[in-house]
Amino acid sequence: MLTRSALIYLSRQEGLKEFAARFRPFKRLTTRFVAGENIGEAVAAIRELNVEHCSASFDHLNESVANPAEAEAEVKEYLRILAQIDETGIKSNVSIKLSQFGLALDPELAYKNARAVVADAARRGNFVRVDMEGSDFTQATIDIFKRLRAEFGLNDVGIVLQSYLRRTYQDAQELVKLPARIRICKGAYNEPPEVAFPDKKDTDENYVRVMQLLLSSGVYHGIATHDPHMIDATIAFAQQQGIGQEAFEFQMLYGIRRDLQRQLAKDGYNMRVYVPYGKHWYSLLHAAACGTACEHLVRAKEHAQGLRCKATNSFALRISYGQSHLDFVGHTRRDSDRSRSFYFGFRVAVVWHRRPGGSIGRYRRHS
Repeated sequence: MLTRSALIYLSRQEGLKEFAARFRPFKRLTTRFVAGENIGEAVAAIRELNVEHCSASFDHLNESVANPAEAEAEVKEYLRILAQIDETGIKSNVSIKLSQFGLALDPELAYKNARAVVADAARRGNFVRVDMEGSDFTQATIDIFKRLRAEFGLNDVGIVLQSYLRRTYQDAQELVKLPARIRICKGAYNEPPEVAFPDKKDTDENYVRVMQLLLSSGVYHGIATHDPHMIDATIAFAQQQGIGQEAFEFQMLYGIRRDLQRQLAKDGYNMRVYVPYGKHWYSLLHAAACGTACEHLVRAKEHAQGLRCKATNSFALRISYGQSHLDFVGHTRRDSDRSRSFYFGFRVAVVWHRRPGGSIGRYRRHS
């Protein structure tokens, strides 16, 4: 199958982004999942969510930085976000990734940068969620969060845990004792089986265990999922335990299962939507890696002919918007009867309608 790591590779190709963004259907696709390139566009999107009784969490797209100056720029961006939330009166908090603040460069730098944002949010009566990233950063993220939590209040800063990691239930047990506000999600990074559950069934079972632990703690937590089975399990457990709707919130990603977001809000549940904005489009494919943003995952051996190789195992990811779609393809190549090698390339097929009832144009590119 087309792996998470392959999707992550594709998402970081600026040439592909520039090529695809020339086409109107792709622009429609990205605006479905990304609120815009600047704070103002994100504020407008959040206003619409607020009207539908959904709160939000700002997420500036930029998962890694190369130097301290870039990390400082991220801090300034989040300080601008917090100021805009106050000025506009929208219902939103913020979500940060420590890699944006320099975690890969120096954990102490990331802590100081994150602290600056949390301090400003606390002064304004707002809240900062520290996102979880790949397993290489898990312990460092928890360590920094604990330092922040020791200095700031329960309602100033929270953290995210991922149910596909084997360690997560134990982490949740320790963190609820602080106490801490936790967002539980499934996770979407490419991890080895000794670190993460390879089977969805185990990930789901762990998700339910952690969810039940969180709801039983008496602290306000975020239950982040687009999976109807996980939502049903959460509602059923809350009702069985006499836990009110006001005691927790559901969380989803911008543009994904909007119908379900509206329905949960209509049914009286607290609904928060993560609203990404910025010039980086990593989250679009990252969400696809979770199996959420993609409309179809299809076998595509026929594309191998276009790449001029004998494919023994070929898959494509199709992200659709109405009649339009964007395809990414990976292949295993058989070089000879006795030799095989892995070949990863991409082929983009953007299809669009020029006008209602008009002809369909196509553009294909191989690499």
